Amino acid sequence: MAQVASAHRSSAAPLYGLVLAGGRATRLGRDKGSLNYHGMSQVRWAFELLERHCERTFVSLRSRAEIPDTYGGLPVLFDGGTIEGPAAGLLAAFRSAPEAGWLLLAADMPLVDAELLSALVGQRQTAKIATAFRHADGTPEPLCAIWE
Repeated sequence: MAQVASAHRSSAAPLYGLVLAGGRATRLGRDKGSLNYHGMSQVRWAFELLERHCERTFVSLRSRAEIPDTYGGLPVLFDGGTIEGPAAGLLAAFRSAPEAGWLLLAADMPLVDAELLSALVGQRQTAKIATAFRHADGTPEPLCAIWE
């Protein structure tokens, strides 16, 4: 993920953070946000990384009935509507604060660090739809990106 790519938006906006943690845990078999990679839950690690760059930060979850204990005290946005997956979290974020740009970070990306997020935020282009890293094959990484 060496190159930063962008696509289109119109005006400057505050930057809010969203940890995407609302999956069904079918592949992993348990909640990915509760995994401990850095001496704390992955959801808290990602939340604290985003907090360094964002005016407000939230955790995205699928349902009110599925709040794990490890998420205690973290502000949560719940998915809604007819779509599922990470797009449902982003849609809920834009519904809650349409004026903001959203820095997304999936809870299952433990190798993302402060330096990487600083580089992404430093390349933010508010006049574009998104600012994202590109993988070696040229495809953008939408789950560690800023969406305007």
